[in-house]
Amino acid sequence: MSAAARRRELGPAAVLSPKAAAELLPWQDARSRGWLKRHKLIRHDPDLGAFVIWGDVLTCLRQVSAPAEAGTPADERRPARHKLRRGGL
Repeated sequence: MSAAARRRELGPAAVLSPKAAAELLPWQDARSRGWLKRHKLIRHDPDLGAFVIWGDVLTCLRQVSAPAEAGTPADERRPARHKLRRGGL
């Protein structure tokens, strides 16, 4: 079964090993594990060891990739560019 098919079957309450969670993300495993660590999605339990709750991953992905507000023109979403004046050059 492909990673994409496995992702669709998982519910938000699924508990995975960090390795299994990284394999389900659409990047190379090393990059995925780093992303999981940076976003503090790998939890630790003294008896169970490291684990990831899939719903936390989905929530984090939604937050970091939130689309621009609907109805906001693209020009308003871009940072303002300040024109530098040339003083007596």
